Amino acid sequence: DREKLPSRGQEIERWRLLEGSNLKINFDVAFNKQENTSCSRIVIRDSNGGVLGSKTVLNRNVPSAFAAKALACAQVVQMGLEIYLSTVEVEGDSLSVINMSQSNGVDKSEICESIKDI
Repeated sequence: DREKLPSRGQEIERWRLLEGSNLKINFDVAFNKQENTSCSRIVIRDSNGGVLGSKTVLNRNVPSAFAAKALACAQVVQMGLEIYLSTVEVEGDSLSVINMSQSNGVDKSEICESIKDI
């Protein structure tokens, strides 16, 4: 997925943290269909927007862009657990993945394993 830069006259949304949170983890993913690989980009920011840490992960054998987004979200959760974060806001560009991870329903999609991990 490629992001378009805003053209002149468009307002850029400023980074903001939800009330009650101390940290925010943003993630994005790039997917290469020909090689079935993806690259997850993860950034942890404090309440002022300062970068506390970041990570890039190359993933192989990824079947689709949708699966790549789910995998990146699972990697965010894993990273948060590894550095002992108890309360954090997670933000990504796939509403479907986020909604599925918050659902209590039975998941039989191609991303069910990543959803279980999340």
